[in-house]
Amino acid sequence: MSNLNYSAINESFPVAGQDNDSEGFRGNFAAIKASLSEAQSDLSDLQLKTVLKQTLDGTDSVANDLLGSTIKNGLYSNFNGLVPDAGETTFTGNQHTIHFSGVSENAGALQVFKISQNSLITFANWRTTPVQFTSMRIHLLSNGASAWTVQFSNSGGSVVFDQSNGIVNQTVTLTGYTPGVTDPVHTVVDVWTYDGDTVFMRVIGNYTTLGELITSFGNVTIGGTLTATGTTESTSPSTGAVKLSGGIGIAKSANLGLNLTVAGTTESTSKTTGAVIIAGGVGVSKRLNVGGNVVLGSTTTNEVVIKGNLTVEGNTSLSTTSITIADINDISNVDTATSLTANQILKYDGSDWKNSNNNLNDVTDVNIVLPADGDSLKYDAGTSTWTNNFDLVEYAVTINDNGSGTQEVFFLDGTALKTDAGAEFVLELSQGKKYRFNLSDSSNSPAPLRFSTTADTSVPASITPYTTGVTVYGTAGTAGAYVEIRVTSETPKILFLYGLEGSGMLDTSLLGAAYPVSVGGFYFTGSENLVSGAPASLAKTASYFTATTTPVTATLMEGKDGQTKAFMYTAGDSTMTISVVNPGWGGAGTILFDTIGQSCLLQYIDNKWFCIGNNGAVFA
Repeated sequence: MSNLNYSAINESFPVAGQDNDSEGFRGNFAAIKASLSEAQSDLSDLQLKTVLKQTLDGTDSVANDLLGSTIKNGLYSNFNGLVPDAGETTFTGNQHTIHFSGVSENAGALQVFKISQNSLITFANWRTTPVQFTSMRIHLLSNGASAWTVQFSNSGGSVVFDQSNGIVNQTVTLTGYTPGVTDPVHTVVDVWTYDGDTVFMRVIGNYTTLGELITSFGNVTIGGTLTATGTTESTSPSTGAVKLSGGIGIAKSANLGLNLTVAGTTESTSKTTGAVIIAGGVGVSKRLNVGGNVVLGSTTTNEVVIKGNLTVEGNTSLSTTSITIADINDISNVDTATSLTANQILKYDGSDWKNSNNNLNDVTDVNIVLPADGDSLKYDAGTSTWTNNFDLVEYAVTINDNGSGTQEVFFLDGTALKTDAGAEFVLELSQGKKYRFNLSDSSNSPAPLRFSTTADTSVPASITPYTTGVTVYGTAGTAGAYVEIRVTSETPKILFLYGLEGSGMLDTSLLGAAYPVSVGGFYFTGSENLVSGAPASLAKTASYFTATTTPVTATLMEGKDGQTKAFMYTAGDSTMTISVVNPGWGGAGTILFDTIGQSCLLQYIDNKWFCIGNNGAVFA
């Protein structure tokens, strides 16, 4: 209670309009002085015993020491904890004591320590009167790459750790880092007591300075979605945006945006062993490469089903005494292992398919003559024979005059090869087939049929032989001789035939003609400078010409159904006339060009050439 006595002051004195006794003045002054003195004493006492934002004179902030007083029945907002020593304390030795009272330099709700050696931290001077709850959070970080250990003790009491976080003997092991390369790692520990005798501790986890959670100690339950915003690539088990030192269990689907690398090297000896064990099916949309052995199935029949083609580039071993292949690529109910033993395979010895011991023919009714590399067996139920997996198409080749009396050409099965001179046959080859041209007839002896990527002309040097997938057997003109070509996706879209004349001389008699062989559907490309008096090439999409002072002519023969052909007059000062075989517009079937820039576009439809575009050319 304040002793301030303001009632001693006579507020009616002095009296106005009369003489006043000076004693009255002295009495009022004394009372005022005594009251001011008492007020000063009260204010000084108030400043020491109340919570203030700053001193009463407004010069300094105030460190309010509540001296153990209780604050209750109120609200608080925007309260912050004190971090001593500018946020980080570096140990000078291997021991440090945290005082909770009496030693001001250790005060603060958060302590941060940089550890440079294995150390001991001791708690002391807990406030225990009255019994109260006291807590603190501690950040520990290594000073570099070393994984220092920090042990904790309680002066006059004990330390109890959360047993689920794996702490041994009240000791925490820090995570080292490389300064300037990786971020320092903070090990965060919560400490609390309610009596000062027993100190409870719990390791919250390890954090980088970027706030990325690296390791979680103990169990963590997340009710919602966990999102890691880090984009660090993982190049090893210890790198990446999320790093787990233990196992991970996933009850739902897991989707990975990039590659999955498993560093485990455990060998798989069954479906339940190995570095990766998958209880369900596996869908693979890209190529699968396996560096070791592949074991498919166990003892249950029909465990391995191959719905597409199976290509084996190396040897295939059978570890059983028989194998049955059913309903795959036309192979049905075939047991080819009547006398096989473990690890035997089938080999081709140049004339027969045999097992690896060459002691018997395990496969009968094989209709393949001289198989080539890449051939395999396919069972034909219609003929009850094994044939090549590449369907074989055969032609009997002869060389005869094409009816002009001046030109010999190849005849295939008795029909002349189609040439620009007007003969009949158009040859088309399809992928996945093997074409055998029988050269047994004696007419083939002077010029055996061969393949080229350039047209057969009167200039031998223009022929470029094509030999990929081509097999030559025997001597042309003798029984059993043939040339064979395997057509794959790598075979050029256009090939030409030519005759290889005696002593290796190239054909000069246009046996194969300039008309191309279509591979996988007819295909035209490129352009030509059309020479006067020559037929326009049916293998080129466009023909252009330069007419001189003398009128020139050219011929367009029958085309391929759907084929297009363009003509352009590019230079000159005379005329160019194209004579068209089977014109679709009637008349003489000619096209006249007499001005530079004139052009037209034709298409062969229903065995006739029709104009589908014209720029100044005259059709007659």
